[in-house]
Amino acid sequence: MGNSSFSLDDILRTLTADSAPELARALGGGRIQCLACAHLCRVSEGHSGACRVRFVEKGALRRPRGYVAAVACDPIEKKPFFTRFRGGTP
Repeated sequence: MGNSSFSLDDILRTLTADSAPELARALGGGRIQCLACAHLCRVSEGHSGACRVRFVEKGALRRPRGYVAAVACDPIEKKPFFTRFRGGTP
């Protein structure tokens, strides 16, 4: 990327693909209703839904593709292993 000034949003928007057709409903006037979750967002061109992940670009609902959005390392030491032994004690 060099010295170019790009925001994270600009970079992530290049790593997207069209959503599945069954997850979008055209409402007219350049608006699309996203059916991916219970919010049922009505999204206009250039805007994103409540999730801030799906957005409308060039009349199509777009979604992330090709990158990992989050990684969680969950330590095993905090798990309740006492339930794994008979009688509930180690």
